Amino acid sequence: AWKKESLTGEEISRIGHAVIDTGAAQKAYAQLGDEIAAAIDALGPYRERPGCAEMAAWATMMWRSFATTALEQAG
Repeated sequence: AWKKESLTGEEISRIGHAVIDTGAAQKAYAQLGDEIAAAIDALGPYRERPGCAEMAAWATMMWRSFATTALEQAG
């Protein structure tokens, strides 16, 4: 596939499913969640302060929304 100048939608779908079947997407998602949790934890008491609390909530919301869209669609 890498040698071709372009791919059909069917080829792209087949390759995408093959990558997802390796478990790489789920592992990346889990690692991202761990990194977000560590970053929020590193804020210590600041995680409850204005601005930080919103950023932490936003990061968590974005992480969760990825699971409900991309990973479930791949499933």
